[in-house]
Amino acid sequence: MAKASYSRNHKGTGQLMRTPEMLRVLKKAAQRGESAARAAASPDSTFRVESSRRGSGAWKDRAEARLINTSPDAAEAEYDGPGPGPLNTAIDAIERGGG
Repeated sequence: MAKASYSRNHKGTGQLMRTPEMLRVLKKAAQRGESAARAAASPDSTFRVESSRRGSGAWKDRAEARLINTSPDAAEAEYDGPGPGPLNTAIDAIERGGG
């Protein structure tokens, strides 16, 4: 029986984290979150999804997708409402997966 082995390959992992497929998965999750956020927000709320194969992290070494509440009252909607804010609702939808 062959023995399994693993050796780290940081360059290969970095390449994997920047692939178009990885970006597609992240963007789809952010869009799923956007749908949930819109459903939980007031009708005049606005959101946008931004994505990049080289994100904004310290090393810009992996793809990212961000959901941004662009409403003028975003801070109030997120922190001062009666329940969880739209972005908290989005996080729940993203973590549940599907869609």
